Amino acid sequence: NVLFAVIGLLLIHRLGLRMFGRREGFWAAAILSSSALYMTLARVVVIDMLLTVCVTLALFAFYTGYCDSSRRRTANLCLFVFLALGMLAKGPVGVIIPAGTILVFLVLRRDLGYVKQLSLAIGLPLFFLLVLPWYILVSLRQPEFFRYFIFEQNVVGFFQGTVHHPRAWYMAFP
Repeated sequence: NVLFAVIGLLLIHRLGLRMFGRREGFWAAAILSSSALYMTLARVVVIDMLLTVCVTLALFAFYTGYCDSSRRRTANLCLFVFLALGMLAKGPVGVIIPAGTILVFLVLRRDLGYVKQLSLAIGLPLFFLLVLPWYILVSLRQPEFFRYFIFEQNVVGFFQGTVHHPRAWYMAFP
């Protein structure tokens, strides 16, 4: 997890640099590295750091394609690969977080038409090609997997909290 934490910091620095400039990229990484939760997760064995890197890579790929039309196709394919890896790492949250972020970005930019340039005709099949084999194989071995993992752990867990936490789900938002 420490390796993924370092990769995450480097990605945040690079993304901040690309989006806003050198100073902002530095401060983005510095602030993230000072986060107690980020540093704690870097030292424990949980999938969250891998998820963080997958989400960051997906957002970085999206932003690269958004800003650089000469690299758009490759960046968009990378976006779908990193969405798939996020889905494999942690389930639907690996897609929902970056997709929601991208949607909000495009709404704020008043550029929802950009969705047509995301190479969906190639990207979605690539995403499913990467994700479905694992989900199908696990479901064949464990028939209750889909109901338990997708529905109980993700949907019900989000609203009711399968991990017994003293605060309501909406307390996770700033």
